[in-house]
Amino acid sequence: MERITQSQLAQLIERAAPDKRDETIRTLQIGLALVSVLAIILAAAVVVLALRPTPSATETPPVTAGVPTPSQDPGTENPGQEGPQLGTAENPLFLDSYVSVNPRVNPDAIIVEMHTDYQCPWCQRGEQIYGEALHELSISGEVDLRIHLRTLVGDAIIGNDSSERAARAALCADQVDAFWSYHSVLFYNQPPEGVGFTDTQLRVDYPAQAGITDRALTTFLECYDSGATADLVQAMEMEGRQAEIHGTPYYYVNGILAPLPLQPDSAVVTPWSSSDLLAALQDFVASL
Repeated sequence: MERITQSQLAQLIERAAPDKRDETIRTLQIGLALVSVLAIILAAAVVVLALRPTPSATETPPVTAGVPTPSQDPGTENPGQEGPQLGTAENPLFLDSYVSVNPRVNPDAIIVEMHTDYQCPWCQRGEQIYGEALHELSISGEVDLRIHLRTLVGDAIIGNDSSERAARAALCADQVDAFWSYHSVLFYNQPPEGVGFTDTQLRVDYPAQAGITDRALTTFLECYDSGATADLVQAMEMEGRQAEIHGTPYYYVNGILAPLPLQPDSAVVTPWSSSDLLAALQDFVASL
């Protein structure tokens, strides 16, 4: 085999060098291009972060009045507020101001207290799920159903008096023994959030739908127009706030907060039967 001299090797390296230089230049060009792209991306990220507003340490969080979101069950308190008093078997929570639905109940009836607002969408869902079953159980005497009418949505979110006026009207319906029918009509006709109820709806349309007529209608209108039930509405709201119940809907069973689910992940509401609800309430009471 022929040996390569040092001069021949030098000539071969000299001939190969241009190709190596071109390859090196291409490699450097590609690397510089990548670095430039990364630099542009980083610069854009810095600009976005710089323009993004920084929350103030003293900024007040938005008020939600406890309307549950799909990930919250059954109700949730306002951001920044303490949670509701839960009540215990030794120290149950019972409030004094409420509407008693079919109050002639047996002493062994399960006490179910519901905090609700006629402008609250999740309260409407709770009514669709449990309302009829609770009403049936109150008629049978197995449940002592107490309704705490709240005005959180109107007071804290929308800034109108619609929750308060609807609650006053429902209490006037109670004076003519038509509370539940009027209560159900209000939720059935619940307006879009922020719209509120009109006086014509509360005074004329809904009494007619609830079957309030003749002398009962006259009594209802006198009650509503005079604001006769305003003090009771205010008392229910103040007691709820003092108990740190800053949201709706909330359900208390024998004075203890109960986790009644609102089917947040379902587009279609499935009402509970009175027998299934009674079994669930009895299980909850037995677990206390």
